[in-house]
Amino acid sequence: MSVAMDLYMRLMARVLIPSRWGENRQRGSLKIRCEASGGSVGIGFAVPIDTARRVLPELLTTGEVRRGWIDVRPVQLTPRLARDLSAPVASGLLVSEAIRGGNADAAGLRGGSRAVRLGRSVFRIGGDIIVEVDGVPVSNIADLFSSLEDNKPGETVQVVYFRGGSRRTASITLSERSPQISPLPTSPLSCSLPSSPGRKTCSRP
Repeated sequence: MSVAMDLYMRLMARVLIPSRWGENRQRGSLKIRCEASGGSVGIGFAVPIDTARRVLPELLTTGEVRRGWIDVRPVQLTPRLARDLSAPVASGLLVSEAIRGGNADAAGLRGGSRAVRLGRSVFRIGGDIIVEVDGVPVSNIADLFSSLEDNKPGETVQVVYFRGGSRRTASITLSERSPQISPLPTSPLSCSLPSSPGRKTCSRP
């Protein structure tokens, strides 16, 4: 399920009450007829059968879906950024910060040590680069969300990452994903080294 569909289902779950179910096995989707609990603009949607079967019981019971998370602040590594940073891979998620005391920190992942600025955002470079989570290749934030779609807090996943030129694997016990989680900037950067110690200055091309 895409991030957009995930967020849309969360929104719909708050305003609609399921009243009828219909399964379309040929198309691989589950149709859910809903009665509006408030205002409605007449929008309908369909999701894969397996996804709907998995999340609906939890949605109906608790009103939300609890998903696991890795406690890092990720930045998408674009090919341009990878070149500027001389990264060992061309894509992945750069760990700007491994939250202190979080599951990634406990598993040994490291965040960046050098701060850079992009517009109003500041993040750190030089940290580990995540390339695979739970057997799913990860090259952007949407891949990270998708890789953890079926995982609950407390479950353990294998995370493959690069530190320098070394490919490593860590076992991480998932925390609970916050709905406020959002990715850091992913636009290509052009970075210049400072003449004196301090932050690099980066700009969009």
